[in-house]
Amino acid sequence: MFGRFCANLTLSGLSSPKVLAANPATQIQRILVESARRWATSATGTPAQSQEQDNISKAFQSHGPAVHNTPSDPWTPTDQLKKRKHLTKRMGHLLQVLEQEQMDLNARVKTFPRFAAGDFLEIKTAVPENQRREAIFKGLCIARKWRGWRSTFTVRNFITGGGGIERTFQLYTPHILQIKVIKSMQTRRAKLYYMRKRQPREYRV
Repeated sequence: MFGRFCANLTLSGLSSPKVLAANPATQIQRILVESARRWATSATGTPAQSQEQDNISKAFQSHGPAVHNTPSDPWTPTDQLKKRKHLTKRMGHLLQVLEQEQMDLNARVKTFPRFAAGDFLEIKTAVPENQRREAIFKGLCIARKWRGWRSTFTVRNFITGGGGIERTFQLYTPHILQIKVIKSMQTRRAKLYYMRKRQPREYRV
């Protein structure tokens, strides 16, 4: 397509393919400026049109190369991404890279203690529906799922008059302000769903 464009410009007498091949961007910009000047100084053009085209020519001349705003760290350059031929694998890899960048950025802002199923937690959250007022939820962590940026953990507690209650939190959500480990309990399982059938005194905080 670029060769056909050079051929058309050669037939019109504006430039030659050798000159265009040397520096295409600069030559095309120069050709546009030259054609604008020719049209502005033609006999059929009015003074108003000539002034307008002169302004266009100056705009073309003052226009410099495009400036690419490089994102701040963490940021993975394109040449460091793994190549994937299949579209679904390529998009999946890009999503993994973006999620990892967000996890690294979130780790700089706030850090949470290590916890697992069997730990009694105190989670301080900001409620967006209530003008981001702080709320505290306590309970036993009965499950934790490791899914990268979509990692979650489930906390269970017992409320008098309301029975057992469970809440599942997104680990990297901006609504979680603080996580505190109150007490740890040794367990053999990674998921403590059997605690739903146990007495409330075993998991009540």
